[in-house]
Amino acid sequence: MAVRDPVRGYRLGPLIYELGLAALPDTNLREIAQAELHALAQTTGDMVFLVGRSGYDSICLSRIAGNFPIQTMTRTEGDRHPLGIGAGGLAILAAMHDADVRIVLEAISPRLPAYHLDRDAVLDAVNRTRTRGGIAIDAGSAALDVTALGRAIYDRAGSPIASVFVASIGHRMMDARQKEVGKLLVRCVDSIQAAFQR
Repeated sequence: MAVRDPVRGYRLGPLIYELGLAALPDTNLREIAQAELHALAQTTGDMVFLVGRSGYDSICLSRIAGNFPIQTMTRTEGDRHPLGIGAGGLAILAAMHDADVRIVLEAISPRLPAYHLDRDAVLDAVNRTRTRGGIAIDAGSAALDVTALGRAIYDRAGSPIASVFVASIGHRMMDARQKEVGKLLVRCVDSIQAAFQR
């Protein structure tokens, strides 16, 4: 699990990888989602991301580039942000029960100023997401001049465990296009969720 390194002292060893593989669930969401994520990226032309819930954070599990000349590389695999930040984390947070939202907001409040947000702003975004039927929209808070739409993925018990979001440069993602991308996003998430819940 650990290997002695003459420069750094110790580093993670190869058995950690095997331990990680053993920890994967029987139904691997990342593998199940790949075909749908690729299809969404090709249809929209934009960057498509799969993020999973990890405690009070969202973690990027997959990033697929579309074919539009300008791609928004806002996250790389393994990046973590507090739930509620960005369209993916916001979609997950908005899908949670009110009591759980309050617990998450309490935990992440000290980290919000780094995103130029506060607890009330995130709660307002949660409420707007809910009124849009679960479509989260982030216009520039996670990345400057980037607009993203996200939607939560639920497990068999009805808990939000992940989300998919589509990100593009702000002037490309105006209202009419948001509606079009939103429909494609819902279709993608529904397909992933159906396959994951089998």
